[in-house]
Amino acid sequence: MTGEAYPLTFEEESIWISEQLFRRRSPYLETWAQRIEGPLDPEALRRAWDAFVLRHAALRTRFLLEDGGTVQRFAPEPPSEMEREQWPGGELEAVLREAGRRPLDLTRSPYRATLYKRSPLDHVLLVQVHHIIVDDVSLSILTEELGALYNAQVTGEPPALPPLAGDPGAYAVAQRAAGVSPAALDFWADYLADVTPLPQLPPYPRPQPPRRGPGTDMVSVVLPAETRKAVRDTARALRTTPHVVFAATMAMTFSATVEVEDVVLGTPTSRRGAAELDRMFGCLTDLMPLRVHVPRTMSFAEACATTKKNVLTTLRHRQTPYAAISSNLRSAQSLRSSDNLARVVLVIDDDPGELVLPGLRCERVYVGAAWPKFDWCQYVVESGDEYLVRADYATGCFTPEEAERMLAQWATVVAAVTADTTVTPGRLGELLGSPATTP
Repeated sequence: MTGEAYPLTFEEESIWISEQLFRRRSPYLETWAQRIEGPLDPEALRRAWDAFVLRHAALRTRFLLEDGGTVQRFAPEPPSEMEREQWPGGELEAVLREAGRRPLDLTRSPYRATLYKRSPLDHVLLVQVHHIIVDDVSLSILTEELGALYNAQVTGEPPALPPLAGDPGAYAVAQRAAGVSPAALDFWADYLADVTPLPQLPPYPRPQPPRRGPGTDMVSVVLPAETRKAVRDTARALRTTPHVVFAATMAMTFSATVEVEDVVLGTPTSRRGAAELDRMFGCLTDLMPLRVHVPRTMSFAEACATTKKNVLTTLRHRQTPYAAISSNLRSAQSLRSSDNLARVVLVIDDDPGELVLPGLRCERVYVGAAWPKFDWCQYVVESGDEYLVRADYATGCFTPEEAERMLAQWATVVAAVTADTTVTPGRLGELLGSPATTP
């Protein structure tokens, strides 16, 4: 095989092991899609994409089983070409979601790029990429650099891109050499001691299926400018961050609607921060369990203080791999699988920016997950003066109406707690309707 072999990073290893359980239905297929209107030069876009792949070694990674272990090798050339297809017809998001479900063979290529032609002045670029080599920061890098590289192709001027300081192989070697701290594992075992799986999820109490199932769908809502201002003002008044406000709001929603007072949320944490990692394309993000205890008599201000303390405490141990945390739980009987540790995930993202191609109008198309990673995965993205909120949900856990109701309840709680930080889950339950009643 071409290229030197390197070990997998802890983040990659966790995803790789989970991947083996799903066969062709991988929940780790990510999609980045752009609708491009105007006189696009498809050949220039193809060259720009190839230049981007050559620039970032992660996109040239092959994951191989050799001598009883899994290694990654970086090929010198792009492992696959950009596909060019006529638009097959049909609703935009539905077609892209179905295309995003096509399996990727990680022994050959961790991505697939397809340019669809809807008309001479209307194209759609779909990049299907495996989560094992990508995180949200990576998608922002893709948005920024692909635009610069396309501009270079059509103008003949060199792209104004900073040099890359980091190397994925060196990062993997350094991470393995550092290992996992036994003290950090002890911390997480104590932090999650006696935690139990969520017995139910909003919007109302009802039995949960024993297994998640393969179906997924997406719901979304926009929090307007006045809500964004209220969130930021509340965070400032409580001496915390919007991230803490949103996490505490999620916990309050659980306590108010299904009377669950001990909530564990999965929250992505980045291992970037060093100069050599900030521009590296790759998966440098892992889950971190955030445990929030919210009795029904606790005020939102108190819930924020508790959440803030937990966030600061857990961040000191953010280098610990999620797989190691879940496998090292002392209360193994109460959590028989890592699925139960993070059934609900909350992702707070910055605005990823816009793809800028000269003479063209580009718009990001969100198509949702191919298969469900979690029962409920909610994204809150700050975009201009608004928050764009969407949630991928497992259809085995929620009907479309239930998913709409859950997101609406959370948005209602956001408005309520930012208007009055003394509000309690008990009072919120009255606002949202009796938690003991099902539709």
